[in-house]
Amino acid sequence: MRSPVSYFAMLFILLFAAIGFIFIVFELDGIAFAFELVLLLVFMFFLAAGMFLDYSGKSAGFGIIAIALALLLLDVSAVFLITGSFGLKYITTIIFSLAGFVLSLITILTYPTEPTDEIHYDKKQYYYSLSEKAGEK
Repeated sequence: MRSPVSYFAMLFILLFAAIGFIFIVFELDGIAFAFELVLLLVFMFFLAAGMFLDYSGKSAGFGIIAIALALLLLDVSAVFLITGSFGLKYITTIIFSLAGFVLSLITILTYPTEPTDEIHYDKKQYYYSLSEKAGEK
């Protein structure tokens, strides 16, 4: 986990972004509702997986979250263009998705890279030629 503050802030942001998107999805009907419900579940899976990876110390966590939030913003804008309605649900989802996207980018860019230590392999320590083993007998 990179920073407890950014982790807690991201949990808070994702909560309100997901709630806003749930309200958007449940105002749809027909095929659009079914399609957006599947997308909602996919987005929630990837956001939860990203938070789990970040909590586990993997470096891909906030990257997955940034990609999922960018796709969520595109989906919300597509739903807005299809339905033509815009309200508090859309504003809440867009604002919290943008905040989460910016927070994840800041966290990714400010995270220090790990130094790569080159591992030296000592051939003499692990390798014995057949001629050396034959000479020991």
